[in-house]
Amino acid sequence: MKAGLRRRPTFEGIVEYLTYGQETIRYPDRFAKIIRNHPYLTQLDGEGMMEMQEQQENAWKQQEKENRIKTLKSDMSAGAMRAMRDQGSMAKIISNAQFDRELERAAETFEAESDFFKHVIQIR
Repeated sequence: MKAGLRRRPTFEGIVEYLTYGQETIRYPDRFAKIIRNHPYLTQLDGEGMMEMQEQQENAWKQQEKENRIKTLKSDMSAGAMRAMRDQGSMAKIISNAQFDRELERAAETFEAESDFFKHVIQIR
């Protein structure tokens, strides 16, 4: 702390200091930071894409969790649930001849149905 008398600043002295004598502070150029944080560039850097993938994964996990809870709440027994789950994985292996017969039968069914619908339309 200074001891003794000090000269008191006058208004004119303060104005003169602000106008001419004050050091100018140079701030850093923040143009690169502004451009980097712009929404257009954040889409190009991949961070936005990673965030979107995380959101999709979280949504999928949440949906899977809800589906599992729904199946647990159902009235089916555990054995019935296992049978229903395993039924989708059991595929019936058939021969080519049997496949051809089933295909012909299906084609005949579709023809019969289409004839029926044509008949119904003609009646109306």
